[in-house]
Amino acid sequence: MNVKNRVLGKIKQLVDLVLSALNSMVAAWVHGLSCGGIIFIGIASAIGQENDPGTRPQIGAQVYIEPGQQEKEIQRWFEILADHGMTICRIRMDETHMRIPSGKWDFSLYDIAFKAAEQHNIKIFATLFPANTGEGVGGFKFPSSSDHQAAIQNYIENIVQHFKDHPALYAWVLQNEPGIGGGIPRGDHTEKAWRQWIEEHPMPAREGYILEDYKQEQFLRDHTTAYLQWIAGEVHRYDPGRHLHVNSHMLFDNLPEYDFIAWRGFLTSFGSSMHPSWHFGYFQRDQYPIAIAANNDIVRSGAGDHPFWVTELQGGNNSYSGYHPITPSRSEIGQWLWSGIGSGAQGIIFWTLNPRAAGVEAGEWSLLDFIDEPTDRLKEAGKIAQVIRQPSWPSAHPLVSDVHILYSVDAMHLQNRREIRSGHIRHYHEGRMKGATVKSPLAFYETLLEYGISSHFTDMDHFDWKQKGEQGHTVILANQVVIPRHHWQGIIDFVAAGGKLLVTGLTAHFDEFGLNVMNSDFPFKAAFGGKVKEFRVKEDHFPLTVYKTLTLPAHWLSGTLAVEGGTPIGQEAGNTTAIRNKYGKGEVIWIPSLVGLGAWRGDNTPLARLLKAEVIKKDNVIHFEKHHPGVTMKVMQTGQDFITIVTNKNETMEQIELKLAGNYTPALIYRLMDSTIKGRKLEIAADDCLVVKWTKN
Repeated sequence: MNVKNRVLGKIKQLVDLVLSALNSMVAAWVHGLSCGGIIFIGIASAIGQENDPGTRPQIGAQVYIEPGQQEKEIQRWFEILADHGMTICRIRMDETHMRIPSGKWDFSLYDIAFKAAEQHNIKIFATLFPANTGEGVGGFKFPSSSDHQAAIQNYIENIVQHFKDHPALYAWVLQNEPGIGGGIPRGDHTEKAWRQWIEEHPMPAREGYILEDYKQEQFLRDHTTAYLQWIAGEVHRYDPGRHLHVNSHMLFDNLPEYDFIAWRGFLTSFGSSMHPSWHFGYFQRDQYPIAIAANNDIVRSGAGDHPFWVTELQGGNNSYSGYHPITPSRSEIGQWLWSGIGSGAQGIIFWTLNPRAAGVEAGEWSLLDFIDEPTDRLKEAGKIAQVIRQPSWPSAHPLVSDVHILYSVDAMHLQNRREIRSGHIRHYHEGRMKGATVKSPLAFYETLLEYGISSHFTDMDHFDWKQKGEQGHTVILANQVVIPRHHWQGIIDFVAAGGKLLVTGLTAHFDEFGLNVMNSDFPFKAAFGGKVKEFRVKEDHFPLTVYKTLTLPAHWLSGTLAVEGGTPIGQEAGNTTAIRNKYGKGEVIWIPSLVGLGAWRGDNTPLARLLKAEVIKKDNVIHFEKHHPGVTMKVMQTGQDFITIVTNKNETMEQIELKLAGNYTPALIYRLMDSTIKGRKLEIAADDCLVVKWTKN
């Protein structure tokens, strides 16, 4: 590279970084770059992290590099990124494109891309991608043997050493989309690790009942973490201190394989792939904003103090790939981007900018058309990128309520194991199928968003029961069929300390060994105010009445209760179907029927009434005055001001009235169509996304 250009480039980067730092001094972006548990803010951050893409959200796209491309078209792609306000990109570092048959390396094609990125001030997430072993478009997930691992080690050494000093490099993505969907992968490497792991993790001594063995699922989680950590160590051997990243995928299926807490020890930031055509099979298309929001919130929770990114977001059409092929609309691109921003993502990267020419996915996914012209999707993404690059864009963080929707990976294990896989099964019995323990909490998450309220969507293992109880928070346990024993006392302490617990479905039916704890000395009898007598199979949908006046749609199973201290709030044919119990300083609402799945499969308006009565606090800072099915809101806070992101997936205009205490002046930031603001009332057009800043007077 020309020395003069490199020096000028360094000076320009330094000026940009200082200006960015000055901008951020007014109020630090809460999800700023985190490294080793330290949050760097302001000028110290900008100068100390030369490759930091900025403290405000970044938007970019995958530039797919492959043999046969010409330098001028690669240059053109990075020019297009810059022209549309995009400051970040991702490049797959495919070994098969760089390692020649003689065993030597030819980096020239990727050198062109890195040079073009530098010239246009685009930072690169470089994804490690050793030679694929034929295990799909996403690449293999584990070495097959010790020789294979040595080959991977050699690949990392050559790739990292060649590119580590390039000024465009921002981060290494350790592996593309870890997660295999369960089961132990084949290969000598994994078999050896399994034998060692099982010796170190024996089953507890049996006392009485037979204990169910979930060791394979637990091993897969640890094995995934160990392999990622090994890659991180190899990268830092040659490029110490570099930003390290991983993008999870198929989140609602693969959650049990992701040990986010352990990942915090070696990752700098977290990420996720969010492709509706692949990953959102539990959702209808008009629910994709819900799916994007939930995916973001789960990853944000897992990341803890670390920042998180949307590492892959679908940008274009599917021809031959995807379980549910789509071409995203301009409106959807806007809605998905703002959902990520509203959830606190540090950045969002589309898959892809340019279409692949050869191989699987050729001609698919891209924001450009086949003649390298921007589609309406790219233009909309660029419009939003320009909005958040404006000096007036404030430093803000997601406003999240004190409602926590918790999930148990052990519940997912049991649900997956006990599902009967047969063509004879009646598939409308969704409660007994894979996904039931995920869709149930999603129903509560969706309904709260339709009140304009964001909730925490968190792994039970990440939750501090006693602290949140003392703070008077609310926890929803929706059909979490397994509650591991190490959480039993925490749940009891949470309620006793002042927390509120809403329990539904088959929650607490089993422990982590598959033991039915409801036919013995039920551990939550005192806290919950009783115990389950039995679960009765009903129709696909059946009515369940609580408070004598509220009828909830429920699905498949109805639980009946033996009351021991609680107060019945639901009765059917002489049986108690719901109770309220005061325990210590807190209380429990227990409805042992699948009311979450009932709402998910049909009308969630009755569930909204239940949440308004039991969960939504009157002193919430900002939310909708009433429940609006099909309309969701994310809220960000900046000082005393707020930014509301409202999406209407209905086919008609919706009139929304906000509850917001105090005197605020609204200002339009973004809209797709002709939505308007009239005081606290929003008129939001069908399929629109309306972003408004509310400034306190």
